[in-house]
Amino acid sequence: MSEQPDAVPPAPETRVVPVTDANLEDFLSYCSLRGPEHDDSYLPGAGFRPDADHPSFLLLRDGRPAGAASLLLEAEHRAARRARFAVLHAEGGRREYFDLLGAAAAAAVPFAGELFLFLPEARVEPLSCLREAGFAVERRAFEMARDDPDLEAPSAPPGYRLEPLRPGDGRGIRAYVEVRNRNFREVLGSLPIGDGTVRADLEDPGVPPGGLAVLRAPDGSACGTMRAERDVDPECLSIGALSVDRKHRGRGLGRFLLRSAAALGRREGFRTLSLSVNALNENALGLYESEGFSVRGTWVCLSASVPVVLARTVPGAGEG
Repeated sequence: MSEQPDAVPPAPETRVVPVTDANLEDFLSYCSLRGPEHDDSYLPGAGFRPDADHPSFLLLRDGRPAGAASLLLEAEHRAARRARFAVLHAEGGRREYFDLLGAAAAAAVPFAGELFLFLPEARVEPLSCLREAGFAVERRAFEMARDDPDLEAPSAPPGYRLEPLRPGDGRGIRAYVEVRNRNFREVLGSLPIGDGTVRADLEDPGVPPGGLAVLRAPDGSACGTMRAERDVDPECLSIGALSVDRKHRGRGLGRFLLRSAAALGRREGFRTLSLSVNALNENALGLYESEGFSVRGTWVCLSASVPVVLARTVPGAGEG
């Protein structure tokens, strides 16, 4: 009697479905478990709800969550026509990433012409899938950290002061938005923000009192910004939006802002500090290294045209 060949197991069934109230818990659980492997900056969490500004998708393999994608399509992203991934992760390889990318690109079509995201440079497999889908490296950034918040006490140059923002402070919020946007216009890939973003930040429990502040010059004009919030690690304070107007630079104000954020961290009981910086910003890198920060990882920002992603990931999308 001849031997029968071993039966080939059926390929798993995979499909992408929109996130709804019915599968939201599965989506958030997957984001919490696997999302931080790639990028936790805007990871959907408690209180998240998918909507037109946050189209979200769950990849199922034989009915089990095996991937997730969610886009940021808020006002600033629509104005710039650039949608950022808040999460993009799949168990598997090319097929799974392409399925998620195709669904996300289709959702972005009416509102954005480009997609972008950040990934650790060491994540070789998803980077390879993204390149095949049409993504290219736009820039690199370093993740830097310090293992304690014990920097020297902040000391402002004569006449300068840091003004914390508070909910309802319309004047301060407008000044913060104006200064932050004009200074970050120099930063490749940075999107302008609006008053609504800052108002939401001031209500966010992850932003401690004083976590958003405007730097005032001796004449009272706004000339810089600072932002600090709780990181995914609850004992780490993440520092960002450190900016100083060009005509006020060279006076030690960047160091003053950094030390002010560290003083906030000490006051609020944080144990460590983190920040990110463009890999080409040598001045900022030198400042942070001189204050005891060290590079802990390298991130790549990848971007792609929505039509290109659709053509490469959705069969027939480029036809007709």
